[in-house]
Amino acid sequence: MNREIYLHTGFLPSSFSMYAMSLLSRLFLLEKPAWAVAVAAVGVILGWPFSILAFLPLTFYSLAKQFKQAFLSGAVTSIALLEVARAICMGQRGHFFI
Repeated sequence: MNREIYLHTGFLPSSFSMYAMSLLSRLFLLEKPAWAVAVAAVGVILGWPFSILAFLPLTFYSLAKQFKQAFLSGAVTSIALLEVARAICMGQRGHFFI
């Protein structure tokens, strides 16, 4: 009798936020504030909303360091994600309702 054990990664919102926080920290250490803010936006919107408390300190520092690039990166990422969600809702239901 051969028993195999399969280990699967759980793709939970909190796990996604944790991975996004790890990537945010790496980008912060590599001094790429615009990318760091974009990853923070993705982590909060697609992941666990309460993770914004963990993302805020590095996001504020990145915004203080290079405001224009970091702000535009975060704004474009947020708008793109929300437009994708809107398009999916419009396709499935015929109206936008979150």
